[in-house]
Amino acid sequence: MQGLAVSLLAVVSLIAATASGAGGENKGKQTMVQEGTWVVVGMEQNGMKLPAEVVEKLNLKLTIKGEDYTVTMAGTVADKGTSKVDTQKKPNTADIKSEEGPNKGKTILAIVEVDGDSMKACYDMEGKGRPTEFATKEGSGHTLILYKREVKKDG
Repeated sequence: MQGLAVSLLAVVSLIAATASGAGGENKGKQTMVQEGTWVVVGMEQNGMKLPAEVVEKLNLKLTIKGEDYTVTMAGTVADKGTSKVDTQKKPNTADIKSEEGPNKGKTILAIVEVDGDSMKACYDMEGKGRPTEFATKEGSGHTLILYKREVKKDG
């Protein structure tokens, strides 16, 4: 289970990078993902869905500021890096570069889609090739992560 958590953490990091790279430089296009914090609400890897109670216990969050991302697990920094997103491609593609954590020095290829306060990303964690759909299959090396934008509590 710990191996799965580390692998999922790596995926979350990638997603973070993917989301952070979404740019508003395209004329008339809205920024794909706004800065802020995203909470992981679902995960699937190599065709196996992680139980909701396990996802909740991991308490994974992705914080985005510009092209920089930080992933935390139970409040502790687990991964940091940068990402570049191409919003001209369908689905949007992301190249995520980890600078700290289990994927340090690696570039992870992903696809990402944002719909309001929901985001999904599918990552190639094993270097086999960028995913082409938001799904995983046994042996694919792909990880799918579902996010919800964290609601800020005014105090």
